[in-house]
Amino acid sequence: MINYCGDLRDGNVAEPQNYWVNTSSNDIVRKFIGRAGSTARNEMELLIDGGSIRKIIRQELTYRDLDSDVDNLWSILFTTGYLTQRGQQQGDMTELVIPNREIRWIFVQQIRRWFQEETKKDS
Repeated sequence: MINYCGDLRDGNVAEPQNYWVNTSSNDIVRKFIGRAGSTARNEMELLIDGGSIRKIIRQELTYRDLDSDVDNLWSILFTTGYLTQRGQQQGDMTELVIPNREIRWIFVQQIRRWFQEETKKDS
């Protein structure tokens, strides 16, 4: 927000930009995408299209446990803000959605591309 206000004051932009998109490494997400199968890709496409998925979220994950299960991808995406909860949790399942346009853009531009790269490797 501060970057946008500064740019707006300086006359550099008229609309907010994706200021934080490359401010950190997404290596762990990319690593999981490399291990994920076609089901995860289909679920990503569903999310990009505005849909939701239901997953078990493990918020107590430690660095040591991250690699233990490819399904931890959803917990990582949730705890890092790439996905958000919709509605109330029902039992162990959490309904997940992409929270906003900025994150949807990241999914379309980066995550989809990573899946395409992995698919090419498998071919």
